[in-house]
Amino acid sequence: MARSSLVVALVACSLTLAACGGSGRLAPLENSDTDLPSTTATTAPATAVRDVLKALVDVGGPAGYEQVPPDLDTDPGSLSTSLEEQFRGAGFQWAMRRNWADGAGDTVTLFVGAFSDPRGAAQAFACGCGGDPVPGVPGAVVDRTPKSFELSLAVGSFLVMVDGGGPSPASTQDVAAVAGAVRQRVLGLGPSGEGLVGGASTGGTAV
Repeated sequence: MARSSLVVALVACSLTLAACGGSGRLAPLENSDTDLPSTTATTAPATAVRDVLKALVDVGGPAGYEQVPPDLDTDPGSLSTSLEEQFRGAGFQWAMRRNWADGAGDTVTLFVGAFSDPRGAAQAFACGCGGDPVPGVPGAVVDRTPKSFELSLAVGSFLVMVDGGGPSPASTQDVAAVAGAVRQRVLGLGPSGEGLVGGASTGGTAV
């Protein structure tokens, strides 16, 4: 990462540490999250939020990867410790995950979280605080190691995270295509991607 970009990222991280309640690194997508929704109340009706999220995660995975069903729910009461810390005070409502695997030990997980408004999604994104810009996906950043990757993007009232790894992890280009597809669906929800997440009906959804 260029020095100027690093300075900007560090400043953004320092400004959000209090809200994040901890370290500024993108929280990993842990498999400890429960797979079943609870009755935890959310700002918008859970069914409406889930309907939107189900459509948003319904995208294809990287070439050579097969979807591993089912898509999984994460409600506010079942966040992993790291995600609970990252989302603290951001108005998290609900999330869904979709998983893919290539049969050779490489995996990709898409996590789309709904927040009460774009400010909350932006706060949760800032609490990830790290990574290099992703070509072709405005606002996205990715942090890679030889065996893993973590990509994140805030768009409208949603936080999109794609992570995974294995012996030969998916390329940034392939992972960016997944995130970019979700971004386009969010933009189809209406101005700033707010739409149904705030509890209001939106017309002409592109999902």
